[in-house]
Amino acid sequence: MTTFIKFVHVMIVFLSLFLVIMNVSASERRTCFTPADCPTSDCEPPSRPFCAFKYCICG
Repeated sequence: MTTFIKFVHVMIVFLSLFLVIMNVSASERRTCFTPADCPTSDCEPPSRPFCAFKYCICG
């Protein structure tokens, strides 16, 4: 019984960490209307930022 409770607790912690990581990565997206709105410092060379679907993407 205690093994099952520990397993459930570990799964809850693991899944909550996964959800937090997803929300953090989603908040890093910058909105844009033209490629000039995207800062070049966000992309590692040789990638250049461009605007796709109103978000800056390195490519």
